[in-house]
Amino acid sequence: MPRSLRWRLALTSGLITAGSAFVLGLLLVQELRIYLALRQGVDPASLPPSDLSFLDHVYLLALVGSVLLGLVATALTLPLSALTAGSLQKLTDFTRRMAEGELNQYIHLSDCCEVEELAEALGHTARRLRETVSNLSSERDTMEAMLDSLDDGIIIVSREGEVELMNPAARRMLGVPETRALGQSFMSIVRSHELQTLWTRALEDRQQQNAEVEVGPSRRLLRAVAIPLSLDRGTVGLMVLHDLTDVRRADQVRREFVSNVSHELRTPLASLKLLVETLQEGAIEDEAAARGFLERMNVEVDGMTQLVHELLELSRIESGRVSLKMEPVPVAALLEGAAARLRSQAERAGLSLEVQLPAEALIVRADVDRIGQVLLNLIHNAIKFTPAGGAITVAAERYESRVAIRVADTGVGIPPEDLTRIFERFYKTDKARSSGGTGLGLAISKHLVQAHGGRIWAENRVGQRGAVFTFTLPAAVEA
Repeated sequence: MPRSLRWRLALTSGLITAGSAFVLGLLLVQELRIYLALRQGVDPASLPPSDLSFLDHVYLLALVGSVLLGLVATALTLPLSALTAGSLQKLTDFTRRMAEGELNQYIHLSDCCEVEELAEALGHTARRLRETVSNLSSERDTMEAMLDSLDDGIIIVSREGEVELMNPAARRMLGVPETRALGQSFMSIVRSHELQTLWTRALEDRQQQNAEVEVGPSRRLLRAVAIPLSLDRGTVGLMVLHDLTDVRRADQVRREFVSNVSHELRTPLASLKLLVETLQEGAIEDEAAARGFLERMNVEVDGMTQLVHELLELSRIESGRVSLKMEPVPVAALLEGAAARLRSQAERAGLSLEVQLPAEALIVRADVDRIGQVLLNLIHNAIKFTPAGGAITVAAERYESRVAIRVADTGVGIPPEDLTRIFERFYKTDKARSSGGTGLGLAISKHLVQAHGGRIWAENRVGQRGAVFTFTLPAAVEA
């Protein structure tokens, strides 16, 4: 392009020069014709042949001169045309790169002052665009970071019903993979008629709409707020989702806690009230009966004392106010010690209690008393729910960088719907609550294990009767 432009500019300049010279030659010939006619006193059209021959020579000289001037002008203009064409080519390339997004470039045309101001203006425009893009990019990154860190779900839907933005919290609440969120229809993403109706009503009424809806197979409770936004490209819908599932679960746990505490206290209090009334009505005069009533009252008081003690213990553990004496402890000593304390009770129930240890010596970092309490709770539960003739096995093995301790029994097992709830306070698989105990042992065990940096879970034995409780502890040394 620079070569063709250079020649076009040079030839244009030469043609203009030649044309101007030829026109001036024609005017000169015409003036000479008039001058000769006036001098001889004749009409310009009646000049003698000698004068016409002279004028023809002048015309020919004007024609040849104009051609020569055109060639000279072309030759003289060619270097300047090359300079101008090169500068224009630089400006063209600079502008093309700007259009392609290359804003970190500069241009300087010191050899062509005629277009230098244009180059400076383009350079200034590029700098302003670069600053604007940088600011927009920074604001976009900040907005994306804010949206990603929000616990509330954010969805922006176009008027045509396509999802334009969905933050991670919204995808998590609705169970939507990141790869299929944007550009899809709102209804196909949320799969909720209530949310679709809420968004449609917000756009139609141009007013904020609120509702509480349950979505997904897990029936998560969401508070949805649909807000219409008027933008330059039209009205879009902003939907904010707040997950109320944990709030509802906490409220349910609170109600169950109050109900369970009331149930656990109502029976012993009613028994104590009955015993006191019986004594007041004259049974106190019967020494043997009075002594029996006092023993029963003492049992009920001990049960309530244990309940209060375990509630306080659980509260201290949950609040982190329990200090653990962490030290390296041989796993064999933990398991053998807990089994020895409950072996006689298991034998009285007609059960076998066996400890299985691996060949390697496993050592964990733990508080001996607290982990011993966890083992006693698990073994005691296994004894309580295993019929006579059954077996209880306490075992340990390395589990990656941790040690897994298992208490397995051949008892009645755990209903599948209760597996995720048995570690809740007061939760009992026996709905009639006839199995005894406060229902706090597993909750205390869970928090003690978590305080050690481990985790605990329960599962039914595959293909066999019974359940397995497993918890992990950090290993003190690598095997």
